[in-house]
Amino acid sequence: MIKMADFDCLEKGPKHRQRFLCELCVEGFDYVGAGNSTSKKDAQFNASRDFVQYLVRQGIVKASDLPEDATGISVGDAPSGDGSLPDGGPLLPGGGATSRPVFQPGMGPNEIGEAYRPYQGSGDNKPFSYIDRIAEQKKVEEAEDYDVNASIHGNWTLENAKARLNQFLQVHKITAEYKYTVVGPDHTRGRDENVVSWCCSAILSRCPPCLKHVVGIGSGILSFVSEMSFFVNKLGRNISARETGSNKQSASRSCALSLVRQLFHLGVIEAFTGTLKKSKEEEQMKPYPVSISPDLSKQIFDVLDALQINPTIIVSRLYSPRYSLSTTDRSYNNFYSFKYGLPI
Repeated sequence: MIKMADFDCLEKGPKHRQRFLCELCVEGFDYVGAGNSTSKKDAQFNASRDFVQYLVRQGIVKASDLPEDATGISVGDAPSGDGSLPDGGPLLPGGGATSRPVFQPGMGPNEIGEAYRPYQGSGDNKPFSYIDRIAEQKKVEEAEDYDVNASIHGNWTLENAKARLNQFLQVHKITAEYKYTVVGPDHTRGRDENVVSWCCSAILSRCPPCLKHVVGIGSGILSFVSEMSFFVNKLGRNISARETGSNKQSASRSCALSLVRQLFHLGVIEAFTGTLKKSKEEEQMKPYPVSISPDLSKQIFDVLDALQINPTIIVSRLYSPRYSLSTTDRSYNNFYSFKYGLPI
C-alpha cells in the first residue's frame, strides 16, 4: 500500500534573512518530520531525513537499507530490525548515543500520558478551568491580608495601625506626611503620580472583573512606595519606614503598620486591646432590671405554682447594696420574701 507524504513549507524571518520551515506528514503515522533551511528544497530534505530517522528508531526501516546521508547513521552503529537500541539510548544523527530515551514511558507520540491531560481539581473529576484559577487567585489575595504574626507585634494589623499612628502624631503634635514614589517601567517613572494613577484606574474600569488582577496596577505595571520618618522625643531618635504596595492606600497602610510596630517594640505605645474578632456574645442582649407591680408579681407566681415550676431564687441580688431602692422594688422584695419565707 502506497502512503502519501505531505510537505508543508512556510517562510519565516525577515527578507534579508529568510528561512523555510517544512513539516512532513505521512498517512498512518503520528510523527511529523521537521526541517528548516535557507532554501525550500533543503528544508524538505531535512524534514525527510528527520522522518526517516524516526522510522529507523522505531525499527520500521533498517538503516542498512538506506544511504548514509539519508540518516546520518553509519551501518555499524545502526540498530537491528526489531527496534532494539545500542547501549546508551537512541542514536543521534552524528552516530553518538544519548544517555536517556527521547520519550519517557507513556509520553510518546502514540500514547497520551499524564503530561497531556488537563489538571484535575482536588476532590472532583472536573477539569481545572480558567475560572477556577481566578477563584484560587482571589483566595490568595484575601490570604495576603491575614497576619499570623500579629500577636507577637501587639496585635497591630493593617486594619488598626493607621488610625493609631494618626492618633499618636496628633497627641505628640508631630507633623509628618507620607511620601509616595512611583516604581515601574521607564515610561511611567518621573511622571505625575495622579496622572499615572488616573490612567491605571481608567484601564481597570474598562477591563472585565475576571481580568482586573491581570491588567492594571496590581499586575506589575507600576507600584507605589510610601515613606515616613519623624522624631520621637521619648526615644531621642528618628524612626522611619518604607513599604511598597499596588496603590497609595495599600502602601500607606503597610508603612503605618511598620511604624506602629516599631513604636510598640520600643515601648512607646501599648498593645492593641480592642477585640480583633467579633464575639457572638456581643450580639446577645444583656439582662437588665425592671420594676413590676405586686399584683403582676402575684399573678406570675400563681401561674408558676399552677404549672408546678420552681423559679430560681437569686438571693445575692436581693440583698446587694447596689440593688434598686425604689418603693416598687421594695414591695416586690417584701412579696418575694413572704412567698418563700426569706428574711426582709
